[in-house]
Amino acid sequence: MVNRGAARRQRPGTEGAVAERRGVGVAENHPDVVIVHVEQVGRQLSERCLVALAVAAGADRHRDLAVRSDGHRRLVADRAVRTRCPGNDAAGTDRFGVGYGVIQNRFAGVAGGAYDLDVGTGMPNWREVQSVVVRELGEPVSDPRPLTPVRLSRMTWAARARRTGAIVVKVRDGDDGRAEEKARWNAAHLPRLGARGYPVPAIVWHGPISAQWHVTVQSRLPGRPLAALDGPMLAEALRLVELQADAGLPTADDGFTGYVAHVLFDDWDEVWDDAPRACAAAGSLCERLRRWLEPVWGLRLPPADYAHNDLNASNILTDGTRITGVVDWDEFGLGSRALDLVVLAFDCERSGDYSAADEVLARGTQVAGEDGLRCLISYRAIAALAHLTFEWRSYGRSLADMSCVEVSGILDRLHALRKAAQ
Repeated sequence: MVNRGAARRQRPGTEGAVAERRGVGVAENHPDVVIVHVEQVGRQLSERCLVALAVAAGADRHRDLAVRSDGHRRLVADRAVRTRCPGNDAAGTDRFGVGYGVIQNRFAGVAGGAYDLDVGTGMPNWREVQSVVVRELGEPVSDPRPLTPVRLSRMTWAARARRTGAIVVKVRDGDDGRAEEKARWNAAHLPRLGARGYPVPAIVWHGPISAQWHVTVQSRLPGRPLAALDGPMLAEALRLVELQADAGLPTADDGFTGYVAHVLFDDWDEVWDDAPRACAAAGSLCERLRRWLEPVWGLRLPPADYAHNDLNASNILTDGTRITGVVDWDEFGLGSRALDLVVLAFDCERSGDYSAADEVLARGTQVAGEDGLRCLISYRAIAALAHLTFEWRSYGRSLADMSCVEVSGILDRLHALRKAAQ
């Protein structure tokens, strides 16, 4: 098992940091209206999240805000008395949306215009990656398409190999050899999870492309990112999480749950320092989380399960009737499956399905206990904010505001439940 972050403090984005992956962006602030542009692939944002975007754009948070759609993938927050939550007419296969206006995203495949395969980020461009993959697979590779925004530490493309078929090519920071160590662990253990009936990709090849960068080639699973975690899809996602229980593997370290504890209680990776800088609301939220953690300070959960560690809806694929795949296993390891339940709950919270979020959190409490859930919610919240502090050019500043709204809503309801039970 990979010892994540042992004896080192590293910047988020290359180790342990995770993020809710949803594309949003705010645009113009006019005297009487705040226009919020959204490219949200198959998703609906909760009204609270939309209001947070409007406030980030300059709307008066003390005035009543209404939310409506103009029918052109544009959501408008207008100062009014009544509010309602609109639907979303966006569609497509890209897992990320991109905001227009103030936030300029270099993921031009969505934002408009041709994606620049030579875009300069410090990492190898597609043509360099392609030449290595062609050499290692021994077959032509073509039709590259970006699946993620350009980020500082990683990039992902869809492509097609002549014999192998549809593939996903992932480039990430080599992390002093740890990326290769993780890839080897994934190649060994993803098939074990697949044998339990979990729809996982096959790792076709992995290896370094240079001293700094690492490449993993995986089979591409069918389906589109899950649009909503409700009804049968939520039940199916919860069933899959239960397949992760009891990995039955010895570990020489504390797994990912040990890393979580080190981040929360030992200030690893400077996450507590970076998270408050994600947006104006992040500082007070982080202070609230620290106070919330005081009764359980130092708690370490056992690394008993297989854990995806970023099981958000954009990483769950569906054909419309069933879940056909789960992708993005970069942080796969031994940990607590309750962290994956927390991530799913955050997704439900974002879409405004608060009863589903509470249902998933209740399942997480069954797995990790109330104290454990407190740790995992706190970790997910600050890790996401810390990540957004550095990757705001890819996601936009407003996503951090939305994250604060989501976490605050969850904390408020958990507090109310505890108070009612006393």
